[in-house]
Amino acid sequence: SHSMKTIITSALLALPLVAMAQSKVIENPLYGSKSVFTENISIERIEVKKDTTKISMASYMPIAEYWAQISGDTYIVANGQKLPILKAEGITLNEPYYAPSKDEHIRRFTLYFPEIGKDVESIDFIESDCPQCFKFWGVAVTEKQSARLKAEKEASVKAMDQAMAVKDDGKSLSEPKMMVGKSTLKGKFLNYNKDIFGGLTLKILCYSNNPFTGAQELYHAMLSEEGTFEIEMPLVLENQTIGLQATPINTIFVARCNGTEEIIIDLNAMTSATGFWYFKGDNEDLNNSIAKIEKQRTAFKHDDVMKFRGTSTADFKAHIYALGKEMTEEVAAMDVPVKAKEYFSILSRGRMATCLNMATYYMEIAYRQANNLGYDAPLEGYQAPETDAEYNKFYQELKLNDMDMLYSNDYFSIPRSVMMGLCPQITIVEIIEGMRALGKLDENGEKVLSIIKATIAEGRTATEEENKLVSPFIEKYLVNNPETDEYVYAYRKSVAEKAIGATEGLVFDLNKVQEFNEHGNLVKESNYNSGSSYISSNDDDKKNKETISYNIFIR
Repeated sequence: SHSMKTIITSALLALPLVAMAQSKVIENPLYGSKSVFTENISIERIEVKKDTTKISMASYMPIAEYWAQISGDTYIVANGQKLPILKAEGITLNEPYYAPSKDEHIRRFTLYFPEIGKDVESIDFIESDCPQCFKFWGVAVTEKQSARLKAEKEASVKAMDQAMAVKDDGKSLSEPKMMVGKSTLKGKFLNYNKDIFGGLTLKILCYSNNPFTGAQELYHAMLSEEGTFEIEMPLVLENQTIGLQATPINTIFVARCNGTEEIIIDLNAMTSATGFWYFKGDNEDLNNSIAKIEKQRTAFKHDDVMKFRGTSTADFKAHIYALGKEMTEEVAAMDVPVKAKEYFSILSRGRMATCLNMATYYMEIAYRQANNLGYDAPLEGYQAPETDAEYNKFYQELKLNDMDMLYSNDYFSIPRSVMMGLCPQITIVEIIEGMRALGKLDENGEKVLSIIKATIAEGRTATEEENKLVSPFIEKYLVNNPETDEYVYAYRKSVAEKAIGATEGLVFDLNKVQEFNEHGNLVKESNYNSGSSYISSNDDDKKNKETISYNIFIR
């Protein structure tokens, strides 16, 4: 009897252990990949039971008005078998859910599915088949699979950390050099599958702001099924800043002429504080420093420009200078090499110059935002700002004639804006003064100039006698005269010289090349599929196209 009781008691005590053996809990499970639309939701716990699979989730709601929902068509996939959702606790399927309160931003809930079986190592979580629904692939439900994913993640983090730990050699940026050739950008998305972007084939875009042409040139490639891409693009500088748009990245890097750069993008590290992309290649140290800075930088964003609330161009200039200073000081305090700090100082000057050149646009947009006015709403009581000589000192203050500005991706539009923006409309007086600047204004021309100035000052028309001098002069020198463009250019240049504080240099050289291109003497030819591009002359001389463009700049 005692022995039987002992056996029965032992059997009863063993029952909970058997039940526990049939239940498995995975806290904060690792996963192979997730869709780009699955940023604010996470899997906190998976409990695998004999008859059910419970998935506990946390949804981050950044603001009170933010909402999300879980579809009633949600399912998991285990060993190829599709298992539909059974029920939900904490939310109602197919209905929006919000943050618990204005001070609590995480909504937690549990979803129930059928059992997945004993031999399953990972599952896929699919919140229905819509392109933008929440999706996790390869979620580990065994220690073996968890260890495998952990090792992969640690290797990726180690590679990222090593790339970002750039040693400062104490050297400055090299001086920009003109060099015509090509550069290749290769890329690879880690933890990629074809459904990560909602089934869309991603287009990778590089844009080069060409200082020779004053134009933005675009080159692209389609992301392969393996998550790789390759773009070949022409360069006109030894080291040239290139813009890169590769969802979810929008950044810049420096390409080496006749070299190769490679970007590695870890989609599972998108929320990492140290960034989720890094570079290899000819300029990897500088590009990894740029990536580190771009991840941490908070100063001089586009929205900061729009926060302007002043009324005068002097106020706007002070606002932009403050933003530029903040950006430079923020980067200077970062643990990055000196050449990266110099690079961002140049970028800051270029960005400041672009904003100051577009004061009319930015000030109007800021005014509309401050007063809740749509882009086409009437501007009652608003007066368009005017610049003066004091304002235009920024051309000298920002050293826009210095060669190092060629590193700035904003600089390509500066040379023409200096020449055209300072005097957008040329008067007859200014054209004649351009003749004088070229030494082509004779004694008769001086008399004509005096007459025209007098009529303007006195608010009258020319007398019959005055017209006998003025009309023939205008007919001969200003109407259908090919030299008129030279007179206009000469006047514009004299104004630009005062603003720049120099009579020659980068601004003037690039302006000549861009004007040459604008008049059709250079033709930009691009093949967007291959990424090939070149600059050639219009005289059908198809030989040595790269040499032609280089020599034009040198002259």
